[in-house]
Amino acid sequence: MTSTLLWAGLGMQEPVLVVFVKTVLAGSDASYAYVTSVASLGALVGAVIAGPLARTRTAAVHSYAWSITLAGLIFGVFAGSQEITAAGALLFAGNAAYGVANVIDEFLEQELAPQHVRARIISLIGAIATGGYLIGGALVGCTVELLGARWSALISAGLITGAGFIASCTMPARIKVLA
Repeated sequence: MTSTLLWAGLGMQEPVLVVFVKTVLAGSDASYAYVTSVASLGALVGAVIAGPLARTRTAAVHSYAWSITLAGLIFGVFAGSQEITAAGALLFAGNAAYGVANVIDEFLEQELAPQHVRARIISLIGAIATGGYLIGGALVGCTVELLGARWSALISAGLITGAGFIASCTMPARIKVLA
């Protein structure tokens, strides 16, 4: 459930970003290129700091959950942006938080899946993520048309934050069982 929520939120986030920059921020194509480039730099920073945050399984689980929650909350604040520079700064911070989760997610998949079924488990996780992404992509068209880009961004942020919250409540118990 956590993966489906997360990827539905991410599936909404990417397309809504294009509409948001054009309609809410009244930005040009160059503005969209700016915010996505700054967001990519944030993801790189998050990937670099993920290693020290994942020293142990327990630390990795907690870092994973809080970084998803933080990424969702920051994207929620982004939805209130009125200015392109502030939007870029928020996307940098949100993608830095998500960059941490993305690296730790790969680590946990490798660390926790038994070797004899690892490929099958990782394939199943990928299928669930793809399904969630497709659900989010389908929802965003409807929500942008009915509610507008700002509300669609808030819904995306809510899905991502919810996934992080559920992960923070359920993953530590699952890790104890596997340890």
